[in-house]
Amino acid sequence: MRNSLLALLAILYAAIPCAAQNHLGSLFLSELQQQSLVDPSYSPQDSGVYIAFPSVSFQVEHTGPSLEDISRKQVSRRLVNLGVLADVMQNDREMLSVDLALQSLMVGYKFDKFYIQIGQAIKTESDLIYSRDIARLLWNGNGPLIGETLQLDTDIDVLNYSEIFLTASKELGKLRLGASLKYLNGLSYLHTESNQLRVTTRETDLALEIDNDFSLINAGVIDYQGITDVSWNGDFLQFTDVLKSNSGFAVDLGISFAPSENSLIGISVRDLGSITWNTDVERITSTASRAYEGLQFDDILDIDEVNVTTIVDSVESVLDISQEQLSSYKTSLASKYTLHGHTSLGLRWVVGGALVYLDRPLRSDLQGSAYFNFKAAAWIELGASISYRYENISNVGLHSKLNLGPVSIFVQTFHIPGAVSAISSDHFSVMSGINLHF
Repeated sequence: MRNSLLALLAILYAAIPCAAQNHLGSLFLSELQQQSLVDPSYSPQDSGVYIAFPSVSFQVEHTGPSLEDISRKQVSRRLVNLGVLADVMQNDREMLSVDLALQSLMVGYKFDKFYIQIGQAIKTESDLIYSRDIARLLWNGNGPLIGETLQLDTDIDVLNYSEIFLTASKELGKLRLGASLKYLNGLSYLHTESNQLRVTTRETDLALEIDNDFSLINAGVIDYQGITDVSWNGDFLQFTDVLKSNSGFAVDLGISFAPSENSLIGISVRDLGSITWNTDVERITSTASRAYEGLQFDDILDIDEVNVTTIVDSVESVLDISQEQLSSYKTSLASKYTLHGHTSLGLRWVVGGALVYLDRPLRSDLQGSAYFNFKAAAWIELGASISYRYENISNVGLHSKLNLGPVSIFVQTFHIPGAVSAISSDHFSVMSGINLHF
């Protein structure tokens, strides 16, 4: 179990240099089809067919130490050392967020003042809140921590699902109205309902005092067969079960107002909906408030061999771990609320901004960005942004778009330092893609 948890932390830390930003940055550039993913009232200026080719968006953000803080370079490779994690943590509890969106082909059509679009995506949204004490215990064991009460409270929320969406928007004079209807299929889910975990090693007799009230909802993420047999389900990020079970619905709503041809202000609400899990969903609980003083020596010896089964059964009995199969369980999506706007300054300059409020099960977060955009020529746009995230405003980014006939190629980052040196940053972001209009 300890090795499995250490491996998970190592994998999540190793993923940080590969992070990419979500589609909020599409608002910083003109005429991007991906803007409809942020505000469904988006409507392109020109009529015709719009195609967004498949893309991947992968985002990792961490409130704690950077990868550089917990690793060292050896010859041509970098080795992660989670043994120093507890020492370099600035807070007693840190959060690690990993979001993944696999966006398949999006096709839209604009005629008169009406725009319609269909598309499909597979998304993973996950948050992990871990404590300094659990980092100390997993790496060092409880030997050096005699007499201390360890607070091992750990919150986790992992939601993996597929969505097929139909988006429509209508221009009514200077007003634009839009909505996106989504059919959802849950692929996997892991969520802590309660997370109290307290462990004290008594100084007098080294007995463990355990005070647990832990409940975990699991649907296809982990395979629990006992405390010595816990594994991550290798299929939970495979998408063969799309459209098969765990269905749900969601809606995005947007409204925008264009006081002039080159100005706009809009507001949107996204992911208002839920998924009902009805396949392989279970509740794993551990409720215990007692002391574990170990076993009599004779109980764990069988001739010349140690009876490991007796030890394991004793520990499981103390922790009082149980599993309950559930017929169904309902999960609400994490809603996003966005306010955005822009205006032109002359013929070449555009300034704008965006505020996003994220309402997730483990965190509520307000993020904001301000940006400018310079149209250097008919075929190229360049710009920069500054963003506020996790009470930090030192996030300076760049964005650019090339228009090559019917093809648009764009790239955007929220954080230049992370793009230059990802291992020394708490996040790294880049968004890019290719669109076609004819």
